[in-house]
Amino acid sequence: MQISISNAIGGGGGAQGSSTPTFSNLYSFDFDGIDETFIVNSASNYAFTGDFTIMAWVKIDSIGNNYYIIDTSSSASFGNGYSFRVRTDGKIRFWSYRATTTGLNGTTVLSAGTWYHIACVHNATHNTIYVNGVQDATLNHASGHQTSNTSRLRIGSSQLINGYTDGNIDEVAFFDSDLSSDISTIYNSGAPADLSTYSPVGWFRMGDNATFTSGLNIWTMTSVGSTTNTAESRNMVEANRTTDVPPNPFVNTLSTTFDGVDDFVSLSSKTQNFTDFTLSFWTKGGGGNYKTIVGSNNTFEGGILFAIVQAGGTIRYYDSTSGWTILSANVVDGNWHHVAITYDSTSNTIKGYTDGSLSVTKTGVDTSVTSTNAHSFGQIGRRITTGYYNATLDEIAVFSSVLSASDVSTIYGTGIPTSLASLNPVHWWRCGDGDTSPTLTDNGSAGNNGTMTNFTTFSTDVPT
Repeated sequence: MQISISNAIGGGGGAQGSSTPTFSNLYSFDFDGIDETFIVNSASNYAFTGDFTIMAWVKIDSIGNNYYIIDTSSSASFGNGYSFRVRTDGKIRFWSYRATTTGLNGTTVLSAGTWYHIACVHNATHNTIYVNGVQDATLNHASGHQTSNTSRLRIGSSQLINGYTDGNIDEVAFFDSDLSSDISTIYNSGAPADLSTYSPVGWFRMGDNATFTSGLNIWTMTSVGSTTNTAESRNMVEANRTTDVPPNPFVNTLSTTFDGVDDFVSLSSKTQNFTDFTLSFWTKGGGGNYKTIVGSNNTFEGGILFAIVQAGGTIRYYDSTSGWTILSANVVDGNWHHVAITYDSTSNTIKGYTDGSLSVTKTGVDTSVTSTNAHSFGQIGRRITTGYYNATLDEIAVFSSVLSASDVSTIYGTGIPTSLASLNPVHWWRCGDGDTSPTLTDNGSAGNNGTMTNFTTFSTDVPT
């Protein structure tokens, strides 16, 4: 079901029509952690009696207190309803109905000043927390469903124990279904997107569908879900609406160093079988021969991506006719280098780029030994059980298309990594930034996370 949000973009106005306007996210609300909150009016439609999902984008200013993002508590013993909050230790706590007497505590520690997408799912057997599109914690329960009470539904605080949020909240939404299979897509690599196709019961766009009544000092938000009730602010002023919104400003502060002995990253599953592709990564250091950047789990599979290695100071792939074939200039000189490899199946042409410039073009690729036109890998830092990488990697990405020379040049830029989100990577492992060891989060559309094996720390040595 498509929900018109014509009055939600930029706080109102705009042309009216039968089509839904292009989604944009311009505002969030900043809460002071003292007494500022929103109270949802006529909230009975959020008293779910079956599966449900609640979610919001959250940026906390400081860790150390309990900050309630959504809460429906109706008694001091939390007899019914649901809530989620950021705990004093920076982890998420989700509680619903009487599914558990202790609630579900997350494992990810949120960092102050960083936007996160938090989704909490309740169904008849499980409660689950998702952070940035990835399952963070889950808890089995045998309580089934119970009718919840939402007469005190609040955003940014709890009616009973205060818990006023100190930070920003954006895009608060309620669904009467289990959206577990859609959470990664909704996260959208850290950029809020239109939720209307998921049929939200309630969707408060926060600053994007709010009006301010100056005489009363009240902000009023109208849900753009199937329920169009309102929420009113308490103790807030006009300046509480801010243009601070997700995604987070791009920063690159961490990388991953492999010891060349037994360090590698195992993907949760091998990548898809690419026909055309672009592989992009930054590398520093190394030496020796046939040290693997990405590789297959098994012999005789993976095509070109069976093994991308460093040998003799250059990056190479294995060609069934010509053997280990050079794709780059020298990258083993103690400096950071960006490497991109593109493969066009129509012309059967592979190209290698070094630091934004074309290094090699080869037409007539032969991968018959390792599976033609089924290019994939399942590991970072080794192939099968050998060829362990002995250098540092950063910002590894795979695209399901042949990026142009201009795109590759843009990725390299001035020698400093920038966001790849606009190029729609299928896989994007940031090698530390936004990761919680030992997990390397896949920020691409595939959500194929990796697990660091035999090492757990990140390096602060990055391209500059």
